[in-house]
Amino acid sequence: MTPDFLIPFVTITLAELGDKTMLAMIALSSRHKTAHFKLFLGSFFGVLFVDGLAILAGAYLLTFLPIKLIKIIAGLLFVGFGIYTLFFQKVENVRVHDGSAFLAAFTLMFMTELGDKTQIAAALFATKYNPWLVLISTVAGISLVTALAIFIGKNINRYLKPKAVNLAAGLIFIIVGIVSFWI
Repeated sequence: MTPDFLIPFVTITLAELGDKTMLAMIALSSRHKTAHFKLFLGSFFGVLFVDGLAILAGAYLLTFLPIKLIKIIAGLLFVGFGIYTLFFQKVENVRVHDGSAFLAAFTLMFMTELGDKTQIAAALFATKYNPWLVLISTVAGISLVTALAIFIGKNINRYLKPKAVNLAAGLIFIIVGIVSFWI
């Protein structure tokens, strides 16, 4: 394997382990009972889109949109999702339609990756390595971590009651939102 693929792949994969994107995908996949493939596809295309834009634009994109503004908007959205999950969504009545899984995962991946360290790293890697191989390695690395997150989220319901999962999901969204203000 060439360094153009291997270096971004290893770096991005390791950076995504335990990242807010992974935690948010665990929370989302725990709510979908049967649509895990749609979650993966939505996530895949979300990463392809948002990191593809970063790789195409490189660091030039950041001159148009201040990174701090992107992080504030994403943070507020996550805090809002968390508050809604904790206080306004009744666990007994949660009905997550499989048709919305693709869009939910696409949106989640778009919001968590926009301005994230791995998106910026992908843009920087594209200035040094072959942009196409950087794109492939970035999407492959994040997809690998996403598959792990979906597996964990899918199986977490076996060990935790729905109310505990709902509480954890709401708290994860709020924490991710708050942390995104500073990172």
